[in-house]
Amino acid sequence: MKSFTLIEILLSLLIICLIVIMMIFFTINIANFNTYFVFNLGKQREVILTATIMSKELRSMSQSNIGNYPIEKAQNNEIIFYSNIDNDNLIERIRYFVESNSFKKGIIKPQGNPLNYSQSNEIFYLMISELYDSNIFQYFNKNNQLTSEIINIKLIKVNLSTKDNKNNPFYYSFLVAPRNLRFK
Repeated sequence: MKSFTLIEILLSLLIICLIVIMMIFFTINIANFNTYFVFNLGKQREVILTATIMSKELRSMSQSNIGNYPIEKAQNNEIIFYSNIDNDNLIERIRYFVESNSFKKGIIKPQGNPLNYSQSNEIFYLMISELYDSNIFQYFNKNNQLTSEIINIKLIKVNLSTKDNKNNPFYYSFLVAPRNLRFK
């Protein structure tokens, strides 16, 4: 009958322990990579999703239900405009703005008879939780020159940015030519 010596048993236990320790470190590294990947992908996805929504709404801006011009306010960190975002007969007042390092959206659906856009009915949504730069909007006239006059705006450039968990910035820019402002 053949049996194992104490040295063989200890050596086997040492090899098994080393394999288990290596598997634990491998699992921890995979979990850390997954956390880093999901966090960064989530931040980029947040910016791209916001850009997709904004471009559609900005492109389809139109005169309000009470006759207001399609753009109410145009600043570098805020824009207020009118657009039908839910395909009903009412044109919503949409406000994109920066507030305490976050990029938010406010929507007012007109109510009453006669219709009005009451500030107390504004519903807010968080679009980007950690904004890197608050200079979001640039406005251009028909000659592609920067303008601050609402009536001359024909093209809007949107610059969105956030940071990943290593403080590296992620930038996303796009241009929108609102359909109803091209020929005004």
